[in-house]
Amino acid sequence: MGESRRVSRARRRGLLLACLLFLAALAAAGADEARRRFSPTADEADHVAQARFVRSGGPVPPKLEQPGVLLVLAGSALPPDPHASAPEEVRAARRPFPLLFGALVLVSGAWAARRSGAAAGIAVTALLVLDPTLRGHGALVKTDVPVALFLVASAAALDLGLSQARRPRALLLLCASGASYGLALATKASAAAFLPLFLAAALPGLLARRRRAGAGIAALLVPAAAVLLAVQAFAFRSVPRESIRAAATRMFRTMPEPAPARERILASAPKGIAAWAGGADYLRRRGRPGKWLNYLNAEVRGGGFLLYYPVALLVKLPVGTLALCLGAPLALLAAWGRASPLRRRRLLRLARGRAVLPGFLGLSWIALMSVAPINIGVRYGLPGAVLLVVSAAGILATALRGTRWRVGVPALLVLATAAEALAFRGREISFGNLLAGGPSGLRRVLTDSNVEWGQEQERMFARASAGDLGRVAVVAPYVDAELARRAGVAWISRAEEAGDAVFVSTFAWDLAHALARWDEGPRYPWIAYVRSWMVPLVLGLEERASSVEPFGDGYLLLRLRPAPTG
Repeated sequence: MGESRRVSRARRRGLLLACLLFLAALAAAGADEARRRFSPTADEADHVAQARFVRSGGPVPPKLEQPGVLLVLAGSALPPDPHASAPEEVRAARRPFPLLFGALVLVSGAWAARRSGAAAGIAVTALLVLDPTLRGHGALVKTDVPVALFLVASAAALDLGLSQARRPRALLLLCASGASYGLALATKASAAAFLPLFLAAALPGLLARRRRAGAGIAALLVPAAAVLLAVQAFAFRSVPRESIRAAATRMFRTMPEPAPARERILASAPKGIAAWAGGADYLRRRGRPGKWLNYLNAEVRGGGFLLYYPVALLVKLPVGTLALCLGAPLALLAAWGRASPLRRRRLLRLARGRAVLPGFLGLSWIALMSVAPINIGVRYGLPGAVLLVVSAAGILATALRGTRWRVGVPALLVLATAAEALAFRGREISFGNLLAGGPSGLRRVLTDSNVEWGQEQERMFARASAGDLGRVAVVAPYVDAELARRAGVAWISRAEEAGDAVFVSTFAWDLAHALARWDEGPRYPWIAYVRSWMVPLVLGLEERASSVEPFGDGYLLLRLRPAPTG
């Protein structure tokens, strides 16, 4: 009988693993399809240029602010010689990133399955596979999905390590957690700001076993530092220090504030760490209030919105995922109210083991992003969103009794998400859920990389080249110069420069109308400067327009009356 049970348990585990691997493969395939379909998005060409420089040398790029993981991944997929076409160069560099999205799906689902059961694990995996926003950003040469992968993997290893009774295995898992956190640091410098909160999540478990506390903290921090050093050293092994300093000089040219500590690091630290510190300081200075156009509910602020990320997740998460995250705590409260005292203690113990760590880390990440003065896309909140999904799945598995409920309710949530994703297929970046009114209604709440990021450029330029629109211009925060030149489309800065038709990105359109109402005065000079030319440009084009037609989710096609003369 015992042998039969072991075989049956091993078979179930094998089936679960096969299911998770299949779903992860679907995730990678979906992101790879988006990789080939999307035009180059904002900053991708810059990231690819940095990756090629780090890999092969050549002219020093204007910026060198990205940490090593992105540069190594993108550089590994580039051919020895640059593509003749810049868009194809970007598409080539994207190749590894869908695999990281698949890995994020697999790690999240396996963690949920380990803690909360097979049904929870499969539900988490399926919900992440179906999430259009995650899939779209998982296709790009960006840090958002990779850092989510490494933070979630670090949290999963930490959770499993704290639950181990055997000291060697616990320390091994804590070392794995630290190493994964080191990869997060080598992916996105802002992960450093999250480290105190991550350690705060680990401390209760470490202090519960006092003999392990010191060794546990060391097992987290030492591998993290070692991995960061190793990745940065590998990424910048062929880059002369003079090139790193030259790039830093260019980056900080418009930021003349003295920074003696940064200069000492650039001069004497290992090259990889010098590049990491310089990039981190550059991004920190660029992240000050007034350096970004933060948009929410048709309003622009220089200092950001405290509720930006909660609102963004409310309208960007699929309805099934949203129902899980909001409904699971209510289900647990209902179960608590009906339970006996003994059952309540069991519910508390299960919920603590399954949901507290990912829930605390997810909410902490969202809170950290919310107090930052940069609100330019839900993508910054993706690590927190994934952690909250894992936590909510654990809460729901705790609240529901009986196999039918534990399987049936998650299955309904997955089916609802699948139906919504199918209805809005092909609109990953601009996806808005049913609460937002779909992608077309999302612009009432959000813009920027939530809607238009350049992903539809080639389709727009193909329409401009058809020949029936006359002289065509474009107004967009990001335009690929090569694509515009080939299509014969000019980027304009004054309404009088437009000919017969103009494509205006929905981002620029929404931003201009919000800036027209902007009232923060001289507090933020850069925003005032952007307002001084963007508002007359877009409103002037709107006044000249004989018709305004949506073109996809990212652009509006304005057919223009002749410009007034005299």
